[in-house]
Amino acid sequence: RVLILAGLRVAVVLVVGIALCQPMVVWKRFRTEPSTVVLLVDASQSMATVEPYADPDLLRSIVDGTGLLSNEDVEAASRLKLIRHALARDDGSALAGLLDRHNVQLATFSDSLGELTAAKRDEPPDGILRALRGIESHGSLTDIPTALSTAVEKWAGNRLAGIVLASYGQSTTGTDLRPALEVAARKGIPVFPIRIGSTVVPVDVEIAPPRAAATVLANDVVSVETTVSSRGLTESSP
Repeated sequence: RVLILAGLRVAVVLVVGIALCQPMVVWKRFRTEPSTVVLLVDASQSMATVEPYADPDLLRSIVDGTGLLSNEDVEAASRLKLIRHALARDDGSALAGLLDRHNVQLATFSDSLGELTAAKRDEPPDGILRALRGIESHGSLTDIPTALSTAVEKWAGNRLAGIVLASYGQSTTGTDLRPALEVAARKGIPVFPIRIGSTVVPVDVEIAPPRAAATVLANDVVSVETTVSSRGLTESSP
């Protein structure tokens, strides 16, 4: 009996001591969250342009980058088709390389940003390639600054590793691109441009819709106004 009582006293002391030490069990689980790369593709009407390439070095680099067989193939393809060929080359090996390490979000832009599809890390690039084939050139504007700043704001919370910007490189809205680039730089988000198109500015003349009074009387002199704008002309024309 004495031994039993002594054992109980020792057990009580041990329990009290353990309680005073406030023991706890900690379970730790580590998970790697993949970052996201956003692929922005210009879907403005200008991406439907088919143009000659006067610079032979540029032409050769586009042939090499797109995997097309000849200079004629390049000059017969629109800017958007050249982007598709470049990204789909070798069964989308460039996209597959991105998906080895990142999630990839595909979006288009013209006057606004349009979200298309996404692929998670380690997935095949098939879904991205199908979406690329479905892109059409329809937008009336090319607003690169707004597209870039919207992408940074929209996906910055997804551990945005970078933005790949595929465009012919000219914004038609007159908005300065530098503030959007500065915001991306402050957030540590690099921007990788894929510029497609000739370095020679094509000659283009646009006549805006005419404007006139909605109602006039018979035999009245009607004033009609319109705006003619040009691009690529080196000399003024009457």
